[in-house]
Amino acid sequence: MTITRRREGRRCGEGELLARRLAAPRDAEHAASGDVRGDVRAPLRYHSVDMDDRSRAGAAPLLIAEDLRVRRGGRVVLARCDLRLDPGITVLRGANGSGKSSLLKALAGILSIAAGRVVIAGHDLEAAPEDARRMIGYVPETPDLFPYLSPRELLEVVAELRGGVVDEALEVMAALGLAGREDERIATLSLGQRRKVTIAAAACGAPRVLFLDEPFNGLDVDALAALRALLRGWSAEGRAVLIATHDLAPLGELAVKVVALRDGAVAAT
Repeated sequence: MTITRRREGRRCGEGELLARRLAAPRDAEHAASGDVRGDVRAPLRYHSVDMDDRSRAGAAPLLIAEDLRVRRGGRVVLARCDLRLDPGITVLRGANGSGKSSLLKALAGILSIAAGRVVIAGHDLEAAPEDARRMIGYVPETPDLFPYLSPRELLEVVAELRGGVVDEALEVMAALGLAGREDERIATLSLGQRRKVTIAAAACGAPRVLFLDEPFNGLDVDALAALRALLRGWSAEGRAVLIATHDLAPLGELAVKVVALRDGAVAAT
């Protein structure tokens, strides 16, 4: 698919590159992908997930991370970090600078791992990176998107690359309060609205494991309710969701497991 820049009048290869990163995160600081579906205005169709018998029975975690070591700028930010995610919602807490974002990036294949291994829905992130990344939805803390694209253009490319349906992502945009903004340039959207676009991009492909980094920042009250509905639906479908956040209040009544990142390691709270 070719996207054309508005006004600039030339092919937008950079935009397609970004969309590829949205669809399957690679070793890049500003990759962004996630999966949202929720609604406070009109019912949305949750995309069913085909899970193998072992996952349905709860015998196999959807994510296994063992003995992870991650360095950033020559500094060790994660050391001998272990984590297992079963279906449901897990909240990752930790002080500022504790490494929450680095952990999510490492699990999503965005940040290189110095040691250890990550297995996602049965696929080893190092041995079978493409298969593993297709199981992942990732929403970064900062929604960096090319400003000259429209949300529709971005979502069309992501849908094509992930084998998803763009209409599902557009439904998510509408549920989050962006109906009628699909063809505007992303440059005209606020930070919170860009986060909604990033979340909507994740509606394509129905990933089985989702990493959300401070997903509530900048969302209005209705969008928070829609995101809670989405999280509830993911959990009911048997997906695993890992949310890095310093604030549990937006989760409301959702049933969650809470773990903490301290001194480079994850511990139950």
